[in-house]
Amino acid sequence: MSKKFWVGYILFFIFIFPMIFEYGPYLSTGEFAFGQSTAPIWAIIYLVVGLFAWMGFIVWYYKKFVKSIYVNLKNSKNIVREGKLVTAEIMRKSVEKTSEYGQEIELVLGFNNLVGTPIYLSYPITDSRPQQRRYEVGKTIKMRIDHELRSPILMPDGAEVTPDRGFIRPRLIGFYALILFSVGYLLFSYWFQSQGTGWRFLHFWHPWVTIPFWGLFFGWILVDLLIGRLSGGFGRSSTYLEELLVYKGKLARAEVLSAEQTGLTVNEQPQVRFKLRFTDDRGVMHTASFKKIISLLNLHTVRVGERPILYNPEDPSVVMFAEEYVSP
Repeated sequence: MSKKFWVGYILFFIFIFPMIFEYGPYLSTGEFAFGQSTAPIWAIIYLVVGLFAWMGFIVWYYKKFVKSIYVNLKNSKNIVREGKLVTAEIMRKSVEKTSEYGQEIELVLGFNNLVGTPIYLSYPITDSRPQQRRYEVGKTIKMRIDHELRSPILMPDGAEVTPDRGFIRPRLIGFYALILFSVGYLLFSYWFQSQGTGWRFLHFWHPWVTIPFWGLFFGWILVDLLIGRLSGGFGRSSTYLEELLVYKGKLARAEVLSAEQTGLTVNEQPQVRFKLRFTDDRGVMHTASFKKIISLLNLHTVRVGERPILYNPEDPSVVMFAEEYVSP
């Protein structure tokens, strides 16, 4: 199913379904499902709860969908200005899409990370002048790496950082729409439902009270839990640790002592616990273990033996397999 379908489906359950639940009986009988008999003290409680819920929902939306854009924009400008300058060799190039604006290409770059370890990374870039053949295999380009690993971490030197209006605009519209809806719907409900009883039309299941809770619930499930925790790894901390090891890790050869399934699966892919032993660049031997989600198609490759790893020199217990980063 398309992304737009899922967005519409979720918006229906957050906004439309509570409305149907509240006003459906009125359309057929002329009476509201819960009547107008809420005790004054409970009506005030529901009003206060709704106010705090709406503030929480609006603040959550702002942090997730608006503030993050400007934080990334600021980080990008800092990286281009202050990031560590490295020379990256283009090892591979593939053209993903060609349009009137140029080519969207995928490069495999080889360069030394922040501690001097040679690594290889895929990097997408838009080539607005493909006729100049600036990104051919064998050529080099200057890149900047952020010392603090702030997103987006790696950027071309001298890149022009400008906000994407087409990306920002719908998020800002959604933010202001939430504010207007929270105020406007409350005023509409008061005009339409109060009938001279003040706030006594409010009740526990009134849409104005429940909509922000549904919004926070679906937001937590879809954005914070599913997307935030399962994209690019297993958990936000795992994603950060992978970035830490790629950009600040050192290379070693490790002996895999054991590989056992933990019994946990993610999207039907098993999680495997690896235990390994390696010697760091100072000649000190370490034993470490970590968990990794393995595709069923690659499960037959799980084996003991020697494999390249990246480890954190400040904490050698933090490791990961490095095949995809040490070979172009």
